[in-house]
Amino acid sequence: MLRAALALSLVAAAPLVALACSDGSTPAANASDEGADAPADVVLPDTFTPPNDSGVSNCKLRNGTDPVLLCFQKTLLSRQADAVFADGVGVYASWDSTSLEPDKADGGQPLHDWHDDVAFAAAIASYQASALVYADSQFTASFDALLLKLEAIIEKEMSPLPAEYGGDVYRQLRIIADALRRANGFTQADRIDAIADAYGRAILSFSQPVSAMVDGGDAGAMQSVLGTTTTGGVAYAPLDVTTGAFALIDMAHRHLANDATFAASAQAAAVRALDYVWSRGRDPATGMFYAALVTSGDPGHDALAPSTGAPSDALLLEVEAAIALNLARAQAFVSMPSSGLTAAVTGYPFDVHASAIVDATNGPTSLWDGLDAPDAGTGGGYFEGYVPSTSALVTTKPSRGNAFMYAALHRLLPDVGGNYPWQGKFLRPILTTPAPPLNAGLYSVVSGQSGYFRATTSDFKIATETRGASYTSRAVASVCEALNELWYGFHM
Repeated sequence: MLRAALALSLVAAAPLVALACSDGSTPAANASDEGADAPADVVLPDTFTPPNDSGVSNCKLRNGTDPVLLCFQKTLLSRQADAVFADGVGVYASWDSTSLEPDKADGGQPLHDWHDDVAFAAAIASYQASALVYADSQFTASFDALLLKLEAIIEKEMSPLPAEYGGDVYRQLRIIADALRRANGFTQADRIDAIADAYGRAILSFSQPVSAMVDGGDAGAMQSVLGTTTTGGVAYAPLDVTTGAFALIDMAHRHLANDATFAASAQAAAVRALDYVWSRGRDPATGMFYAALVTSGDPGHDALAPSTGAPSDALLLEVEAAIALNLARAQAFVSMPSSGLTAAVTGYPFDVHASAIVDATNGPTSLWDGLDAPDAGTGGGYFEGYVPSTSALVTTKPSRGNAFMYAALHRLLPDVGGNYPWQGKFLRPILTTPAPPLNAGLYSVVSGQSGYFRATTSDFKIATETRGASYTSRAVASVCEALNELWYGFHM
């Protein structure tokens, strides 16, 4: 079943029209988020080297196009498995771009975060679905075996369920379950689906009533947001609220017939959360979302949550791009004929809000490096973010944020994407073209690059930050996710 993996968004109705990319860039196939320490008894990664003769390699569709850069993804994922997959543990969070050894914490153990295991498995699952369309079977057996290993790891890692309300993990679990069924792992797929279902139901428990008024709303209407209670209010992250709301909508759709009460509650909570975060989670001056807030009666937006990394008022590309992408996915999902969802959900302006976010990142306070690119013929991708309190751009360039903005622009065509189609044309080579020349994009930072850095400098060199010279599992998974989004609709 290709539904989830090809669209990468739980969108059953996504058209699978693959046209040639307009920029013609197709890399050759050869081309910091720090987690907790891995367990003390972890051994270094097992080598993952699929045999060259294990199947047929087809790097293009029958019509000669390559919309999702299949063999580029194949190389990325196999090299990541080679470098940082450990049997019984999963994938490590990052690895040095020179030695290709996993990065270690002060205690000497490789950095590991279970979220990376889920994201890596979903990337493998999505690749496998795309490979079926390409009739590429080179790594099918090896990747299926890897998925089965990851399933056992994920099942263990998610028992008990983590106390989270973001919907990314939920979406990834559904993609993994579909791929396991294609690999004849029906029992394992059922177990992953059961985890996803429990995780999705748990999201509803994070729906918290709030006293702050949604701008323009009914003073007597119930207001709520997904988040956790804290001193003086509810703490929430707008990105997690958005993805969590989408997960609730998908859960409602799955349970319309067998649990109508839950389905109704999930839809109502999703709409209220989206309304609230749209009204209270953005910077009024730019229209961009903050990363984390606490409900309050402050004018304009909720109180900024304390931050240990970027300034608390930083408006980050990764947040804006991921929210825009997930809203665009939600629009496609609720637009399915006879979805059975409520009018409040099917009539929600997901695409309007997604377009407004893209407009905001390209507005007077633009995150785009080279806003006048249509005239100049140049464009350097998106910067990390903007800090209103200092009126300063954060000029590093994140792989994840640029990948998700590329996918969002693609999904929003011909709406907002029609205003910025040239950005997509720049972003594709910036994301995927290898050296030479060096420093031309996010995949030409170093010679022989085989993964993605969390971020680079503005001129695509190694960033001066902790483990700035290391590839990260999070960045690789994000680029693969964005590339597989290109199955949706027409390629720009």
